[in-house]
Amino acid sequence: MKHSSSIAPEASDVSQVGSVGKKFAQHAKASINSALRGSMKAGWPALEWTANLIQRLSRGPTRVRWSNIWDSELDEALNTLPTIGGCPRDLYRELVKGESPPKRHALVSEDSIPIAIISLRRRNRYWEPVTYQCIPKAIAPASDHSALGRALNALGLEVHVGAGIGDEIDELKSSQSFSYEWYKINLREDFEAHWHSKRRMRTVKRARSRCAAMERRIDGNGDLEWIVNQWHEQWRDDPGQEIVATEDRLRFWRAMMAAHDRTALKVHTLMLHEGATRIAGLVFTTLGDTAMIQCGGRNMEFDESYTFAATILGVIEWAVANGFETLDMAGGDWKRYWGPVGGVRHGAIFRPPLINALAWVS
Repeated sequence: MKHSSSIAPEASDVSQVGSVGKKFAQHAKASINSALRGSMKAGWPALEWTANLIQRLSRGPTRVRWSNIWDSELDEALNTLPTIGGCPRDLYRELVKGESPPKRHALVSEDSIPIAIISLRRRNRYWEPVTYQCIPKAIAPASDHSALGRALNALGLEVHVGAGIGDEIDELKSSQSFSYEWYKINLREDFEAHWHSKRRMRTVKRARSRCAAMERRIDGNGDLEWIVNQWHEQWRDDPGQEIVATEDRLRFWRAMMAAHDRTALKVHTLMLHEGATRIAGLVFTTLGDTAMIQCGGRNMEFDESYTFAATILGVIEWAVANGFETLDMAGGDWKRYWGPVGGVRHGAIFRPPLINALAWVS
């Protein structure tokens, strides 16, 4: 009988070699990723230009006309497309016409017929619709969801829609998407029962007690500017740089408040104050039977945990008194303490093929 001269390695040795190999591969991948990330950052303008050129040459029957200012051709095309988000066309123009922050406008057509107008602002290295953080759950005027998806994919730019997309996500055919749960307060039910179940009543009672002496007002003069500016300061150093929307929010929401009686989407503010001293406030919108919180700002000299809760309670009480059915809290894990899950929404990223092929370089 023949005996093999080879000696089988111990299982622990094999495991150790495998572990070392895995760690080496991970380290090598991280090093390559880091080097490529630096190169991509330095060469991003050229990469974006090249991706856009390739897209222009291969987009088929879809045509894109770019403009850095809002012009008469865009104006005429807007009149042929459906309104979005309960916002009249003339007020939508207030949002897109503003030149600060700088914008790019894409008139997208098929067979010489406008199918979408997509207005963008730069955020970090990518672009986002100007509607983001200004008009809830809206991207851009388009003939339908499918046309909007074709338009976004024809731009040749990396466009991020951070949140607020509904069941139309599949029709948009984005390069990448993600889902998240959003939360709501059912204003015609016993919503305090949910607070009890989440052990939230202690915070609620303390907020009511601590802020009982404060005054509360709705849509006060100057409150919109104060809230948005405080929000800007609070998030100034956040790497996500959502504050690029600050000037658009101020200009557009101010116009919406002035046109309160003729727009379905309405913008409101709630402010807690002691005399002339503003303490904390929220901007919220209403559409149909739903109110939706947009952003908040506070006086940094006061305790956030109670003033913020007190502003939410103030909006709830106002919405109940005015007959609304739902307070849409949007997404965010901490919001589960205020209300149950209302459903699932999505965010999406649209990339031209060249940039999409390099998306793994995080």
